[in-house]
Amino acid sequence: MRGLVAALVSLGVLSSCAHAPSAATPEAPRWPVFARALPPQSFSAVPLEPRATEGKAVLVVFVATWCFPCLTEFVALERLEREYAAKGLAIVLVGMDLEGEQVLRPFADSYALKWPLLGADDALRTGGSPFGLVRELPARVLFDRQGQVLASYSGVLEYPKLAALIVKALER
Repeated sequence: MRGLVAALVSLGVLSSCAHAPSAATPEAPRWPVFARALPPQSFSAVPLEPRATEGKAVLVVFVATWCFPCLTEFVALERLEREYAAKGLAIVLVGMDLEGEQVLRPFADSYALKWPLLGADDALRTGGSPFGLVRELPARVLFDRQGQVLASYSGVLEYPKLAALIVKALER
């Protein structure tokens, strides 16, 4: 957990290093730092559209197909989606399974996931990304509307506490 927190502090520092678009490319995307740190391919029917997350609070949830607490969290995520998506919440899942697409695509299809499900690459699984080493599942990182880390935690969190964090992220 300390590695995740340290990496998230680094992620906050990295967010201040955004590159300004050059004169040659005035339409260059300003994707949030968290989006640049994630693998680009989604194995669910929903692609990751980093531009669509700009100005939104984003909850990144690290899961695995074999993780029962991860599966039970989908009910809470659906409720969060219903209550807060229209107010500016986006949810992104990251599958930590070593088998990648082989298990993540059928998993996403069988659960009809409504969120992007990205497959972790080796750097993300081994702690070599700005997210640091994810030691427990499910793990979550909540970004406010400016792309700053508001909270990170792992394990099961009661819905009222999670909703309160989401409200705080949406207010910033």
